[in-house]
Amino acid sequence: MPARNVTQAAQRTARTAARRCSMLAVAVLACLPPHSKADCIDEAAAYHGVNPQVLRAIGYQESHLNPQARNRNRNGSEDLGMFQINSIHLPELSRYGIGRQMLFDPCVSAYVAAWHLSRKIRQHGNNWWAIGAYHSESPEHNGVYARSVEGILNRKQPLARAARASALPAPADGNPVLVPSRPTAAPMRAIAARRAPPSASAAPAAKLTGADTTDDDRWLDNMLVSLNRSASLRERFAR
Repeated sequence: MPARNVTQAAQRTARTAARRCSMLAVAVLACLPPHSKADCIDEAAAYHGVNPQVLRAIGYQESHLNPQARNRNRNGSEDLGMFQINSIHLPELSRYGIGRQMLFDPCVSAYVAAWHLSRKIRQHGNNWWAIGAYHSESPEHNGVYARSVEGILNRKQPLARAARASALPAPADGNPVLVPSRPTAAPMRAIAARRAPPSASAAPAAKLTGADTTDDDRWLDNMLVSLNRSASLRERFAR
């Protein structure tokens, strides 16, 4: 094949790949160099304004940070990936091009988990109930889950990366940030601005209305725009 044709074919291939990479979040990730799931957890936490210590502990609680984890529930739903995203969220996520298999990508899982946690914080306040609500809104299960996450934070100081978390800036949109007042304190009951409800039977805070959370559902659109347009973000995301 003449050199000119080879060049044109290569250019067409590159353009096709670029178009595909701009379509979906996971397509963007697939076009990046190999990335560290730990870095993705930090990036996802910073993007959504949640504490990376808490997010990482949730991942450990859910799957021991196993990207291929899968669990079938009694109600027929599945918990998928490193952060065990429940399949009940797939219809909502599909609007942004994220399907079931994509949740096994650790970075996608981290971003979805951080988004889910940030919504619970907005709904319930910056407290332990919000952390428990990542798993369940039921008082029967909420407190048990929150205490399990707290136990992981207390036991696994290297997981916490406390120095980075304590320096995390407040998000521009005003969402609360879970940051410990004493980065290395143990037990780390100051990981949230307020204490958890005193018991698992405590009532959660009043819920926000649907109108209050509409803008939050645009999180992935904003993430895709940032990843596609900002080389510096792509470089950080692929560390």
